[in-house]
Amino acid sequence: MSIVFSDIEIDSMNFVNDKHDLKFEFYDTVGANRLIGTLTCTNIFSLKLDTNFDRDEESPFRCFMCDVRVVHLVEPQEIELKFTELGYGYYDHSSLINEDDGCYFVSFDGGQMDIKMLCGQVEIYKADDFI
Repeated sequence: MSIVFSDIEIDSMNFVNDKHDLKFEFYDTVGANRLIGTLTCTNIFSLKLDTNFDRDEESPFRCFMCDVRVVHLVEPQEIELKFTELGYGYYDHSSLINEDDGCYFVSFDGGQMDIKMLCGQVEIYKADDFI
């Protein structure tokens, strides 16, 4: 698995492009309040999100995350396993995935949120001074 961001804060997560895609904005954790990058997941097949936010918490964002990982899945067995692990609710997902392109598994680990998703494409933007 490839780590694309480490020790970051999620400032926002928003559905974009007519609510078909999910975009995350990441900021540094040292208080400089600088955007360090974005991650946009398009054509989301499965999304699993767990949080440990307090019910009385006024605004849970900015929340710390240790690692954001992205892995490109192309082998049918890998793809099938990830759909099963995420508890995909529909019987047949084979028509969703182009065999030549595969799909992407995105994982946010080690923070106030645990996010796991399968999507068709991932766009990663890193601010110039964080590449």
